[in-house]
Amino acid sequence: NPTQLLALDRYGAAVGLAFQLVDDLLDLDQDGPDGPPSFATLLGADETKRRAIALVEDASAALTGLPHP
Repeated sequence: NPTQLLALDRYGAAVGLAFQLVDDLLDLDQDGPDGPPSFATLLGADETKRRAIALVEDASAALTGLPHP
């Protein structure tokens, strides 16, 4: 139904961006702060981690109320 579709869309968007943030953090560890532009170089490692955690929490919250198999 439309409500479930919106919840899954919210989940997917949050997980996708969280994945990108964590990938940027891993790249920062490998390339250092002078590497290519990324969330980690723009926001700093601590803020990037904070946002990734918040996105994972949002993704989990988006699934609340959906039917379980």
